[in-house]
This record gives sequence, structure tokens and C-alpha cells, in this order.
Amino acid sequence: MRLLIFHNPDAGHEDLPRHRVLEQLQRARHEVVWVEKGSVELGAALAEPFDAVVVAGGDGSVASVGRELAARGIPIAILPSGTANNIASIVGATSENLLQLLERGKTIPFDLGTLESSLASRRFLEGIGLGAFAEAAAILAAHTEGPFAPDGREAELARDRRVLGECVRSTPGYECRLVLDDAEVIGTWLLVEVTNAGVIGPNLRLSGDAVPYDGLLDVVTVDVAEREALLAFVHAHQLQVAAVPPLTVQRARRVKLGVPAHRPFHVDGETLESAEPIDLHIGIEPGALRFFAE
Repeated sequence: MRLLIFHNPDAGHEDLPRHRVLEQLQRARHEVVWVEKGSVELGAALAEPFDAVVVAGGDGSVASVGRELAARGIPIAILPSGTANNIASIVGATSENLLQLLERGKTIPFDLGTLESSLASRRFLEGIGLGAFAEAAAILAAHTEGPFAPDGREAELARDRRVLGECVRSTPGYECRLVLDDAEVIGTWLLVEVTNAGVIGPNLRLSGDAVPYDGLLDVVTVDVAEREALLAFVHAHQLQVAAVPPLTVQRARRVKLGVPAHRPFHVDGETLESAEPIDLHIGIEPGALRFFAE
């Protein structure tokens, strides 16, 4: 196969063994074009004809490539080198099985979420949310030095879970309006997450039976009265203990989420904020991507 490898050298905490990866792929008779993030414009690099694209990076890099390849039919393989590697975990990609995935040739469809709003319009792979997780993401984005700069992947995941736990304790409830397809839901929420695959942030699995190719969004809500249950769930993740999330999960093809003014919300790993209340119109593009998978 003719492969484009898109590598983000800033992802994660360890250097990718480029020469070893190239040697293994070339020995397997793959033609390889290696592109470093920032060396060329991503859209231009992906405009060339390739049989598949390998993303050597984290979830942000996978999302960037996915947005460019939407509905083009070019399959994506992941060589995970980020911190959380949520998408890689969903499709069963590891740092050791790239060759096996390519040789087997099994791919699965993967939906893309869509966002339309007055502040931003884009596609997403993981989720959009308001409340405790978005507050934690905003804190982490604003503090990248000192105690907020961990040494190593596990330390970074532990830090992210710790900050999330602190935000679950302190975040007030947000009164906001949700419309799931045609059904209106009004509540005071500690957390609202509209996810594609049920996993966000530091390997936090909010919806245990989410399917990333069912053409549906998993809408996860936590009422303020459920704060202690959510804290226990986050604490279990901090201890790396398997736990069933105490969360309400509903499914829809279209979601409208009202976001209060001056409150952060996230789109995948990016945090945004509006000076005015805004409505987020969230949809789904079924099977817009294909990933090599176990």
C-alpha cells in the first residue's frame, strides 16, 4: 500500500522510533511518505493519492486527519503516541500492532459529529460538553507549567483526573435546555456531554455501550443531585478501578444544547467560551470515516 504517515512529534511524552517504524513498513513492501506536523499544510498533504493514512499521534491528531478525510473513503490507521489515545483504544490500535492491522485489512466505519453555532462550526470525533469536564479542560489549558506540567503519560492522566475531580466538587449546576431530536429536556446539570463514542478526556468512559458507527449521539447528563455518585466514579478512575458510570444516557441524531454566557464548553480537546448565551446545534454524519481495527 501507499501510506501517508502524519506524525505529531509534540504528542505524548516519548519519542516515536521513526527509523524502526519506517524499516518495518518498508520491509512489508509498503510505500511510505512521512509528514511531520507543521512541515506542510495538512489538507495539501492529504490531497495526494494514498491507499491509507497512518496517524502517529494522539486524539487531537486523529481528529485533525479525520476532519480532512471525511467521506473520502481513505482508511485511517493509528499508531498511538499521545496521552489518552481514546480513539486508538476504541479501535484496538496499540504501539505494537500497526503492521498486523494493515496486513489484516479489517476496517470499521466511524461516525463524525457536527457542530453548528454562532461561535464555531466544525466536525468532531469524541464529544462536545458543558459543565465539570469542560471546566477542567479550561483550567488545564490555562495552566501548562509548574505542578500542571507532569512528567510522563501516567502522571498526566493522573493530573487530569485529579483536576476533573476538583471540578466535580466545585462546579455549580447549570440550568440549560436540551432538545434531543424533538424532545425537550430542561434541567440543572453538573455535566452534559454529547459523545460519539462514549469516551472523553483522560480515558473517561461515560457510556459503556456506545457504538461509534450507529448513526447516533450518546447524550450523557448528570444532575447536581448526583454529584457524589459522579465523584465516586471519577475517584475510581483515579485509582484505575473499573466502574460503571452512574450516568443517564439518551440517544439522538440531533441535539440542541443551550450554553450560558461566559461558561466554557469543549469540542473534543478544544475549549471555547461565548460572551453571550448560544445554542449548539449538534448532528451526526454516519460512517464518514473508516479505521483499521482489531
